[in-house]
Amino acid sequence: AEFDGNGEVVRAHDEQYVRVFAGTIYSNLVPDENQQHRVPDLILLHPSCRHSDFFTNFDFAVLRLQLPFFPSPSLVHFEMETESDPVLKALALKMNTNGLCTVVGWGAQTVNYSDDYINASSTLKKTQVQLIDWKECSYRLCRYPKRFCDVFVFHLGAICVVPYYHSSNCKGDNGGALICGSQIFGFAS
Repeated sequence: AEFDGNGEVVRAHDEQYVRVFAGTIYSNLVPDENQQHRVPDLILLHPSCRHSDFFTNFDFAVLRLQLPFFPSPSLVHFEMETESDPVLKALALKMNTNGLCTVVGWGAQTVNYSDDYINASSTLKKTQVQLIDWKECSYRLCRYPKRFCDVFVFHLGAICVVPYYHSSNCKGDNGGALICGSQIFGFAS
């Protein structure tokens, strides 16, 4: 897609390339009785998104849909938590006690010995991951210069997770929700 100077998708590309699907666990877009799809009428990239960086930082967007999704047996509404004190305290407690959360996605299911990520899932998968505190996160990320670790972990508001019982999110899961209890605290990136 092409973007204008404000980070908005040029209108002609919205309808041609972007569809949002919900209510189904199938990534191959084969229609099923629970599937709903919508077209966005506005896509806003994060203003700090830069694809030329070592990492693509802030690689997410907000989409406004032309029509809302309708609740169904396979589709329920979640709300993103805000930066209220009780919510942040709950997240901090989970991080400091190595609490468990759930991630979802269609990512790779197999990593072979040459570090190739293969066997992408055709159905939505979920697994538990363990939250770690920012100090542990920074320690694990510091294969890069310390400055990068400090910026990534603290200033970007990263929430770090590690595998739980040999299962974790993987390549292809980006954008999947990070759900702790009944609250969405973030997404895989």
